[in-house]
Amino acid sequence: MLPGVGFSLLFGNLWYAWMARKLAGYDNRTNVTAHPYGVNTPAGLLMTFNVVFKLVEIYMLDEYFKDVQAGRSPMGANEVADNIWKGATAACFFVGLVEIAGAWFGPLLVRHVPLAALLTPIAAIGFVWLAMAPFFQGVVSCVEINQCLGDASRRWRGGRRDDQHERAVKF
Repeated sequence: MLPGVGFSLLFGNLWYAWMARKLAGYDNRTNVTAHPYGVNTPAGLLMTFNVVFKLVEIYMLDEYFKDVQAGRSPMGANEVADNIWKGATAACFFVGLVEIAGAWFGPLLVRHVPLAALLTPIAAIGFVWLAMAPFFQGVVSCVEINQCLGDASRRWRGGRRDDQHERAVKF
């Protein structure tokens, strides 16, 4: 995925820069800038964890155990990687077809669907990030605190010897 993303970023940013230069020449202006081209992070994460990870699970776990139980030799690493690559490429091709269809049906949706409904997914991602980031930071802090309390409790009870302290008295 990463080589494709790298090529996409390079080509996309060069394309937008060329379009901005073209617009600047057309309007005879010097204050035209290019829109930065980047990765659609939610879609990239969804593709990675819902498609590629599932393919890895199927070919590296399910197929392996089926082959071993049937007495066949499991697929080699190159064959597993090839099958995962083919599945991920097919998924990317299908996503591209959906995006191409969106180019024709998008204007129809914009005319007939309220703007709030179109912007709701973006707002949901923002709200989830705003709510979940502090939550996860709190969970990490609780885990660290519980590890410290557990360590102190074991030392107090004498469950673990510490070189710097004498062994605690057991009750």
